[in-house]
Amino acid sequence: MAIFVVGTFTASLDTTKLLPGITVGGQALGPSGSFARVMSLPINITGSLLLFGGAVWSVWRFARRREFGYRAWANVLIAAGAAILAALGSRARFGDTTGLYAAEMVAAVLMLAGFLLAGTLEKGARRSPAGRGAASE
Repeated sequence: MAIFVVGTFTASLDTTKLLPGITVGGQALGPSGSFARVMSLPINITGSLLLFGGAVWSVWRFARRREFGYRAWANVLIAAGAAILAALGSRARFGDTTGLYAAEMVAAVLMLAGFLLAGTLEKGARRSPAGRGAASE
C-alpha cells in the first residue's frame, strides 16, 4: 500500500498534454514505463476479470434455476458492459481513443440496466413454489 501512496504523490504529470477539448487518454501520465501506467495494469486487469468473471459465473448459476432466469439476463447485461469497458479501455491504452467516451456511456447504461433488472431475491422467491409456501406461513 505504501508503494501506491508514494508512487501517487511522486509521479510526474505532463500538464502540457492536458488541453481543453482534446481527448487525453492518459497521455499526461507519462511514457509506458511510468509508475502510474505500470501500476494501473494489475489493478484494472484484476477488476475487469472479477467483474466480468463474476457476472458470467452468475449467469451460469441463475440460468439453471428457472425462477431466477431474469437474474441471468441481468448478469448478461452486466458482463456485456464490463466487456465493453475492458476492450475500449485496453484500446485507449494503446493510443486509440476513438469512441471511448460514448462506449463508456453505453457500458454504464448496460451495467445499470443489469443492476436494476436483477432486483432482489424476493422477486424470484415470489415466483418459486418454495417462496409461495414460505410467504403464506
